[in-house]
Amino acid sequence: MRKSYNVWDITKILIFAALYLIVGTVSMCHAVDFMCLTSVMWQGILLAVAFELTQAYTLFHILTSVKNTVRAYILMTLATIVQMTGNVFACYKFMRTDSDSALNYFTEIVQFFAEMINDEPMDERTCYITVAMMIGILVPAFALFLTDMAVDTIKHKDTLETSEEKTEVKIEKNDEKLVNKPQNRFIL
Repeated sequence: MRKSYNVWDITKILIFAALYLIVGTVSMCHAVDFMCLTSVMWQGILLAVAFELTQAYTLFHILTSVKNTVRAYILMTLATIVQMTGNVFACYKFMRTDSDSALNYFTEIVQFFAEMINDEPMDERTCYITVAMMIGILVPAFALFLTDMAVDTIKHKDTLETSEEKTEVKIEKNDEKLVNKPQNRFIL
């Protein structure tokens, strides 16, 4: 039986694809900065694209494969760690070199909460690193949770259709039994 998706299902899948594309592009740009630490620009770009494609393919494998292997999850974890590291590095580099005074307002908030927890002020460097880690780690985590939600939506749809198909088959078999059932007639 062919799967049918309604407008809402298609809208959710398109929103997922758009958000994943946006987050993936930003992460890839961050990865370029990170990969260029040890490589020339063109090699950094190739490595960043390779890591992003590796993560996308591994994710596709995990979502579509009947049997998920441990190595797929290990590869996904490693690619995510590299992505998070690249994001943290790029965020920290941007804050230290190109950020404007608006960052000071946010760092003051972080310092306020840090002082509430530790009873001592946080230095500027530690505050910048904390902000970079908050943003850099949340971006890939956001993409992974978003993907998990999209998979749940698609699998839920598949589960519903499978249970509907099973119900239809049971009804058809019961109907056949009723039609083909010999009639008991009493002869008096």
